[in-house]
Amino acid sequence: MTLAGLFGALLAFTGYVLCRSYSVYLLLASFGLGLNWLGDSLDGTLARTRHIERPRYGFFLDHSTDIVSQVLIGLGLGISPFVRFDVACLALVAYLALAALSFVKKSVSGSLQIAYLNIGPTETRCALICLNTVLLWYRPQPIMTLLGSLSPVDIGILGTCLCASMVFTVTVFREARKLSLDDR
Repeated sequence: MTLAGLFGALLAFTGYVLCRSYSVYLLLASFGLGLNWLGDSLDGTLARTRHIERPRYGFFLDHSTDIVSQVLIGLGLGISPFVRFDVACLALVAYLALAALSFVKKSVSGSLQIAYLNIGPTETRCALICLNTVLLWYRPQPIMTLLGSLSPVDIGILGTCLCASMVFTVTVFREARKLSLDDR
């Protein structure tokens, strides 16, 4: 299942890259996102159901392949004609920063938080599939801004990056304060 999830991310990447020629490849990207979700969501559950789980190995392999998947999907989106590459990279950095924060919190608290403001990997994939569906039928016109020409999609992604940065900052300060009090 882990390999299916990784293959799904590779399909999403390929679909986004091929969109440079034909936007119908957004369907391949969406299929890849769905396969990525299925593989990522079921790998641990299947191991536990079959009583073949290996907690440390499974955690390491699952989250390592998640990082590769996130990079493939983020870069693919940036290579597509729908999102500026720099904007996609900022979104990828924001996503990976929250993922890193999750791992740091797991290290100090023992619990893994994968969603912030009730938005996690599943919601992110769903949002991308919805975005792909809209972009398949409607291509928004760019808007001139202080940052140059940005599409409404770019502006929405930048807004999401700003929110993610604020969530990251607030979470770091809140967790640091809590740990400071606990360690006294």
